[in-house]
Amino acid sequence: MEKLFILAFMIISVLSYEDLGQTKLAKMQKLLAKSEDGVVHLPPKDYNYLVEENPRPYDVVMLWNVRPGKCEHCMEAEEEYNSVVYSFLKSRGQKSDTKEKKIFFGVYYFEKDKAVQKVFKDHGLLTVPYLTVSEMDLKRAPKT
Repeated sequence: MEKLFILAFMIISVLSYEDLGQTKLAKMQKLLAKSEDGVVHLPPKDYNYLVEENPRPYDVVMLWNVRPGKCEHCMEAEEEYNSVVYSFLKSRGQKSDTKEKKIFFGVYYFEKDKAVQKVFKDHGLLTVPYLTVSEMDLKRAPKT
């Protein structure tokens, strides 16, 4: 009887783990739908949840930068990044029915806001522009 209880608990845990990943995917797709250029802008309160925490059934390519007008070479890097995003999306698309791995592109701007600065600090970022790729890993346990 105890083994049956443990097995049932494990199945429920796996299903809720997968549901959480699908919830995150739906939220990222909503953010993408709001984007005009295929680049998701993540609010500080959602960054860790949508990018750092597992499960996450998608990859995230993130450009860390400053807002336009504050750094000329930063804006050049962002223009190149946007060109890559455009080319990728034109070639592959972001269709929800594709069997390929989901990939989202985002940008995160440095600001005086303490929550934003904490995200930069947690990543050890001291300069911009900076590019990171956060690959999905459904086998990792969620951070607690």
